[in-house]
Amino acid sequence: MDDPPPFFPEGYSNAPLFDEFDGLNKLHGNMVLSTPLEELTKRGMAPSAPESVTDADLAEAIKKLYFDLESIHVYLEEHIEHLPERELYELLWNSLLKEPEILGPDNPDYQYHWDVLGGWSEEDTQIWLRYYASEEDRQDHVDQWGDELPISELPPYPKPWLHDDFTTPI
Repeated sequence: MDDPPPFFPEGYSNAPLFDEFDGLNKLHGNMVLSTPLEELTKRGMAPSAPESVTDADLAEAIKKLYFDLESIHVYLEEHIEHLPERELYELLWNSLLKEPEILGPDNPDYQYHWDVLGGWSEEDTQIWLRYYASEEDRQDHVDQWGDELPISELPPYPKPWLHDDFTTPI
């Protein structure tokens, strides 16, 4: 691949990403170097910009976006229930949706997973330990790192549809 796609900023250079793209495309075929937003837009599923979504509509907008992303084989990890809806939607809009990635929107054998806690900074780890880690995971963390654990509690912004094994897109 000689030139970056047009959505990359001018002067963008990421040879390792292009090398990875070429390798994955040869392995899986039907891959694209694109953004989730671009792929959703091509399919008539462009999400609304955060400023145009009312607070009353945010929960449904997030749920719809979650399932629309799944339709292009982009999977949001379940670590999203500690964020208020507005903060979550803005994070998805500003980070996940606009970041160029290697995607397989028409390839059922390829999945792209994105995690709000993807950086696994100290803060991310503490959030995971507080809201998402099992008791076994918490104990393993203490055994390995000797850290003091935060109190375990349920995430403050539950999304019941996220845990429903029989959920279907809206």
